[in-house]
Amino acid sequence: MTSAANVAGAKGHLIRSAKLIQDDVDAEAEAEAHTEEEIVSNESSADWQLAVYVSRHNVMMYNWGGWTNCNEFDAGGDKKTKFYCVRAKKIKFTFEGAPRGEFTYSPNAKKTLKDLLTGRYVVHGDVNHWRAVTKNCYQHNCNARGFQPLNRCRYGFVTNNENDCNSPDHSAGVGCNLIATGSRAACCSNRGGACQENFKTKIEILPVTCDKDVCADGEILKEEGLPEFCEGEECTSDECCATTTTTTTAKSGAFGTRMPLLLLLSPLAWLARYL
Repeated sequence: MTSAANVAGAKGHLIRSAKLIQDDVDAEAEAEAHTEEEIVSNESSADWQLAVYVSRHNVMMYNWGGWTNCNEFDAGGDKKTKFYCVRAKKIKFTFEGAPRGEFTYSPNAKKTLKDLLTGRYVVHGDVNHWRAVTKNCYQHNCNARGFQPLNRCRYGFVTNNENDCNSPDHSAGVGCNLIATGSRAACCSNRGGACQENFKTKIEILPVTCDKDVCADGEILKEEGLPEFCEGEECTSDECCATTTTTTTAKSGAFGTRMPLLLLLSPLAWLARYL
């Protein structure tokens, strides 16, 4: 027969185990947030390509149809270019006019910006970094952040005044349900009521481009005609590589294929002295 003490002990063990599992999940999510946070590297500004620019606060909101297709768009200061659907080595978000308004992210090499802004929730960015961007226009709880937080921003920060994520009244970032670019709380913000901070959003990518590793033996990277970016799932040798060509001449002893001209002329000069 199982004693009450044994039952209680087993129950306590299960509770502790569940807490450890939850702690591991929370720690993993926080670790992902920090490891994905990167310092912008020294790539030339010419290498970055504009993918999205959002200047108006009420057009490119979360349900705007352009997020889910590759059609280019340019109207009223808002823009979406072909690079929205080009695979990226790195993505840079700049919230113009916001404190600490820059985030960078290195996706899986087969991902496009469109894939990330229409895909699953990916935690990205430190909570305090996001709070700084909003200029204190946020609520204290929930703190969902990164790509597709709670399906309320394409990339952003979602908070709530209640201690859960069930009914958020705030969103900040780009492509949000409450604002296309900026930070807006319908009520109960850190400032004490509703608030809104306006900023513009620029999203740039470093496209996946040709690399010498694509080339097979006997091939080198093209010196001319390299594509601006690779078209398919992977860069191909047809896009990136050229066959090496060598000029061969007759071999002559130890001098190989390129006999010095002086050696060829020397016997003639010697004979000329006796003619």
